[in-house]
Amino acid sequence: MNVGQEINQWRRDDGDTNLRYDYNLNETSIVFDLGGFKGEFADKIYEKFSCKVYVFEPVKLLYDEIVSKFRGNHNIKIFNFGLYNKTCEVDIYLKGSASSHITKSSSVKETIKLVNISEFMIEENCNIDLMKINIEGAEYEIIDKLYEDNLLNKIKEMQVQFHWVDIPDCEEKLISAQQKLAKTHKPTWSYKFVWENWKQNY
Repeated sequence: MNVGQEINQWRRDDGDTNLRYDYNLNETSIVFDLGGFKGEFADKIYEKFSCKVYVFEPVKLLYDEIVSKFRGNHNIKIFNFGLYNKTCEVDIYLKGSASSHITKSSSVKETIKLVNISEFMIEENCNIDLMKINIEGAEYEIIDKLYEDNLLNKIKEMQVQFHWVDIPDCEEKLISAQQKLAKTHKPTWSYKFVWENWKQNY
């Protein structure tokens, strides 16, 4: 596995500009942003499409920053919890954009709330046009849960960053996640362990 080559190819293709915001969305579209961080993705996707964005950021300091950033914008909903395969409280190890409750990447931690993604989606009763997932290793459990509960078909496109650093059996988990996604979606572009996008089969 040569992740460095994938990263270099992503940079040569300028994926952050040419791919991550290239969608057929409009003001009625619904976007879920799992791993809001400082709100950069939500900001750019909203600026381009004026769509409705649900931002999930469990770290309080980052959540407060996003709230301040989008204050007064009623099309962007911000939640101070993460979505996961179950509802629980866990410790997240804080390391900037690499903060994770899966890997102990730091000695600084914070207790956060996670909410069952299936229950949240059912309660909201909405079809999702785009779900962006960057949650430092928890993406595998999220996809497993959506697959088990037959909810992948509620998501038109999924932009996901699969993680490999300090994730046990990451290759096997990646293959398993891709096999599950392939039941309802097809890959439109893929840079292994960098970013990839899956679009619903019609």
